[in-house]
Amino acid sequence: MDLEHGIGAALEQIASLATPLLQLSIVAVLWRRRSLSLLPFFVVYLLTDAARSTSLWVLGGSTFTDIYRAAWIYSEPLMLAFNVLLVLEVIRVLYKAYPGIHSFAKIAISLAIIVAILVTVFSAPLDIRRPTMTASDRTLLHFFQAERVLDLGLCLITAVIVGLFPSAPYGKRVRQHGILLSALFAFASAGFFAINYGFDSEITGFLTLMAQLVLYLLWIRIFLAPEPLTPAIPPPEEIARVKELNDDLLFLARWLSK
Repeated sequence: MDLEHGIGAALEQIASLATPLLQLSIVAVLWRRRSLSLLPFFVVYLLTDAARSTSLWVLGGSTFTDIYRAAWIYSEPLMLAFNVLLVLEVIRVLYKAYPGIHSFAKIAISLAIIVAILVTVFSAPLDIRRPTMTASDRTLLHFFQAERVLDLGLCLITAVIVGLFPSAPYGKRVRQHGILLSALFAFASAGFFAINYGFDSEITGFLTLMAQLVLYLLWIRIFLAPEPLTPAIPPPEEIARVKELNDDLLFLARWLSK
């Protein structure tokens, strides 16, 4: 068991060290392509997460240390806020070429679903209860339970928004970014779900980090590919279709908020 623990910890640490390197590589690619202003929240998220993960390993050295857990718990709310901002950024960038499309409906549906998810999560009992659990353990389980559902909700929101966006050449890169972002939320949700239900945290963490590393490599490839930076003016029939979609989202947001 000690050998398995050591191998799992080593694999997780290697993946954790590689993660900030790829995150900074994505930022470097965007800087080189002069596209930092295209997705500013995504850039700040990558820089913040890279600094956070590096600091956690420097301070704690292991996920089992008290200082690592405390630093993770206190910094995680900031990353949750970034997750929501990343989804809203995808919506803003995708639909900026469509005049008359109000952002309220897109923001309202996101907030309504997130509120519904959080209410469901915090009103439900924990899946795992051990008599020997410390206060830190219980806090971590609360976070894992909340994040697995929240990340799944953000995954679905992003997938729906990107999937409904009209096919347009200038939106190809942003749509691909949205698909990868949705996949990132999906893998995170699956990882928190597995840990919450008692799977080995180090192996689960390693597999989740490896999936994220693959996504980061795909992000680098996407941002290296050329794409028109100036959006063309959509035809009137396409604008009308997007307006109708906006009205449908607004109706759904009001229904979810009741």
